Amino acid sequence: HTYSASNSARSQIGTLARDAGKTIWMSETGSGGNGIEGNLQLAQRLIDDIKYIMPSAWMDWQYVEEWNDQWCLVKGNFGQQTYERVKNFYVREQITRYIKQGYTYVTTMHPNTLAAVNETSDTLVLVAINATGESVKHEANLLFCDSIGRISGKRTSQTENLAGVWKYEVNGNSLSFSM
Repeated sequence: HTYSASNSARSQIGTLARDAGKTIWMSETGSGGNGIEGNLQLAQRLIDDIKYIMPSAWMDWQYVEEWNDQWCLVKGNFGQQTYERVKNFYVREQITRYIKQGYTYVTTMHPNTLAAVNETSDTLVLVAINATGESVKHEANLLFCDSIGRISGKRTSQTENLAGVWKYEVNGNSLSFSM
């Protein structure tokens, strides 16, 4: 569990497991917090776990909880049997919808980003988190790409769920975008 782990501790346990020939699962995590900030904290934890532990599986603390939007993906009223997706679902979907089984993670230099390429190396997925409340500009060096084709972007924020974002710039093998 990585509730309070540092990236150094993540790296140590990941290295220990790989050196021992063991696979490792992130079997429980969560964030707490309030609103979108808590959801983004959990997304950052997911990115850190993937980068440093390299688990073969990553699981949430709970899938469904009653009257909670921080520790689950679906909030329910168990007595009335009503359920709804919460912001955490969409924040997580930013990663899980686009980075699929069989993709290979590639190194990124920014601590708030995660990148992966598909098996045929013709699709790159870049995930970036901005928890600052201010606009942040990212620049991705795509020198390893033979060509840059179609680009699409999605954003989940306090008011949006996987909304289309089209503000980016390609200059040679560099992709710039603000969020």
